[in-house]
Amino acid sequence: MSLWNLKHISVGATGAIWGAGAMDGTLLRLYSDAGLTGWNATRHGRADIVAAIDGGEAWCVTSDHEIWHAVDAHLPTGGRWYKVPTQSGLADAQTISVGVVDGSVWYAQTDGRLFWRDRGRWQAEPTGRAMTVAAISKSQIWGINSAHEIWHLDGTWSKVATHSGKADAVSIAVGVDGSVWCVQADGTLCWRDGGVWRIDPAVRATVVAAYSQDDLWCLDATGEVWHKFGGLWSKDIDTNRNEVTWTYTVKQHEHLLGIVHREFNLTDKYDNSEVDRILGLLVAQNPHITRETIRPHDVLRLRYEVANRFPGIGRTRAGVDFAPQSRPGRANPVTMAGL
Repeated sequence: MSLWNLKHISVGATGAIWGAGAMDGTLLRLYSDAGLTGWNATRHGRADIVAAIDGGEAWCVTSDHEIWHAVDAHLPTGGRWYKVPTQSGLADAQTISVGVVDGSVWYAQTDGRLFWRDRGRWQAEPTGRAMTVAAISKSQIWGINSAHEIWHLDGTWSKVATHSGKADAVSIAVGVDGSVWCVQADGTLCWRDGGVWRIDPAVRATVVAAYSQDDLWCLDATGEVWHKFGGLWSKDIDTNRNEVTWTYTVKQHEHLLGIVHREFNLTDKYDNSEVDRILGLLVAQNPHITRETIRPHDVLRLRYEVANRFPGIGRTRAGVDFAPQSRPGRANPVTMAGL
């Protein structure tokens, strides 16, 4: 089981990956540094459904059926988090999606009614109903209704039979290349080949998110993340195998830079880039702090994997080598190694 199990996942038109944590809806962004990947928890917001735009912006629907808009989430401050009223003014949003072609925002109400955003206002799509949507543009979407039927809006609505021929669709996604994917109730993953559904037999999924025909993300029934790239599937974020957590309680008058210098054996304590990367990791994994602001009794945590090949040397997700200082009263300091 990976460190972050998800209830929802989304791929933006830029390839940015966002997720919603399975336990409490924590909003997560996938990052990559020096070939290593991991999830960064955002500072603000919780969600059941997330619709990615890029690395700093996403639209969300919360468990309270409210719509929220995250902006500049990639910044050290955590960016901004706005509540956006629904068309009715009530907390009645069911799901949300961002068009892969033009960035148009669509949402479905709990009664299935559909709306798209035009210059800051919601416009109704009067004829269709859906509980799950995958937007292409302001005039074209795919949707799954409450009866688990697939429908496609492209000027007019048309019903599209599933691969099984039954009303059993549970998730649908479109890629920037126009590829269309769906998941059936039994976990079968299908993709659209012209007018025919084809099965990808390699995985069983509950949620699908597509960047392209050859770059696909899925969640399985346990919330694990799977990634298809280059025709091959991998459990892309499997971080729990040998992972441990460094924990530190902030004392009076301490600041983050001093803690980093004191607590970690840096390769070169005067190397600002090395220090900066550790500071960035601490802020990313501890949304309650900033580089400039920590408070006495704040608890800091940093996750890393136990050393396998290079005892005594550690490597964070961003590729920074370090090892904990041996300090009086601290038993058995942990060694760390690359993920």
